[in-house]
Amino acid sequence: MKMCTSYLTCCKILELDFKIIDADKNGAIDYIELTKGIEMRRGTERLAILARLEHKFHKVDLDRSKQIDFYEFMYLGFLMIQDGSYSDLSQESHNRIAVKRMFLKVHKLFVKYDRDRDFRLNQAELENFAIGEFGTVPSSMKQIADTILKPPRGYHKSSRVLDIIRFMKLLYFLVCPDGSFSLNSGYQPTKIKRPLQLLSIPGGTHVVRRERINQVTHLRFKKGKLIGEGTQARVFSGFYDGQPVAAKIFNNLSITEIENDVLNEVTVMLRLNHPHCVFLIGAKITPEDGGPLILTELCEEGCLFDLYACRQISFDHQTAWRIARECASGLQAVHEIGYMHRDVKSLNILMTKGFSARLADFGLAVLQAKSHHDACGTVQWMAPEVLANYFNPACSSYDKRCDIFSYGILLWEIFHCKCPYGETGYDQMQVAKAVLEEDIRPTISRRVPSFVSNLIMSCWDSRPGLRPSLKGILQVLDQNREILQRN
Repeated sequence: MKMCTSYLTCCKILELDFKIIDADKNGAIDYIELTKGIEMRRGTERLAILARLEHKFHKVDLDRSKQIDFYEFMYLGFLMIQDGSYSDLSQESHNRIAVKRMFLKVHKLFVKYDRDRDFRLNQAELENFAIGEFGTVPSSMKQIADTILKPPRGYHKSSRVLDIIRFMKLLYFLVCPDGSFSLNSGYQPTKIKRPLQLLSIPGGTHVVRRERINQVTHLRFKKGKLIGEGTQARVFSGFYDGQPVAAKIFNNLSITEIENDVLNEVTVMLRLNHPHCVFLIGAKITPEDGGPLILTELCEEGCLFDLYACRQISFDHQTAWRIARECASGLQAVHEIGYMHRDVKSLNILMTKGFSARLADFGLAVLQAKSHHDACGTVQWMAPEVLANYFNPACSSYDKRCDIFSYGILLWEIFHCKCPYGETGYDQMQVAKAVLEEDIRPTISRRVPSFVSNLIMSCWDSRPGLRPSLKGILQVLDQNREILQRN
């Protein structure tokens, strides 16, 4: 049967992918193992993938162990292709297209035989499926069904129904009787609940900064690994004259396309000398001899977003307070020199070896004195007055208070360590519409201190005039620090 052959091929691919991702070979994949399979992407692409993954992993991880077995991995792959691609889950897969096609066929079959449209197959519907697709009810199906059929909540104990995840599991057992995870394989995944990686560093670390370099050349930079990528450039760790640096190397674009952007970014960074803004070591902005090159201090721990989204690190309240204050003071320094950042987000908060925060990426920074009407930034952090231009270009002007809104979302992230709006399952377009039309915001946990909750809500108020200044934000944080110390 053609369906059996294609499903067998798909299952073999899934088995191989699962084994590759399961680095510790315990028969289960934890969230960190899964995110290591996501290759370095541009910031917004990585954000979109990890936001979907966080939402769908939560749906699959029913025992909240932060680990999934092979059958849950199959279901996760199925969910990922609904609004993305299986390649988002496993870039190394040998035949991603075959997997996607098979998942779509399985879903079509499930819908076809779900006559009463209750999203479950009862005994009669299951037999109709077997006769319709296999020509008969396989002799092994009763034993398999007895093993995996358990009535879901709300159904009578005598009910024998299959949801989509159990349907896929049934198909796997039927089509792959000798598979690595088959009924008779002895597969026993070892799920061990790992302790939370709770970071507790209430006090920041002081870093002595080197002098700036006046003349920068490509020849003196020794390139290391890729640590970031954007539309115009890639960022590498490496060494310049033996000193560790991060280097922004621009793509093969016409210098006229990026000349003003590079000059603007370097101009802003030269004016900033703040402990919580990433430090400019030197820059080359001319087109010859390899093109523009921007050297900054190296922040070894990467961006704040990857800390929680990939490495599953969260912060105790005192550490979260410190990081929040560092971000606010760095942003205040940008405003004090007459600029607004316009892309405040966790992907642009870099963390040093001692987990001290640095505001980074000043490529979109502009002078406050001018009027601005472009949709600039990343949707999940964009203020409504900026988002309006996303759908109707140049319809809405905005000022530096858009950074306060973005900071409010960032503050929520710091205390929750989750992707903004991740719980909704929305893509960026859906988030943008929901913020504009429904005024939605991420859900604030009751475990967040009340003064932080109130500050978050005031920062992301849809009315710019009601948002606090950065001076006011810092005052609220400072005045309430003792509350966290007592707790």
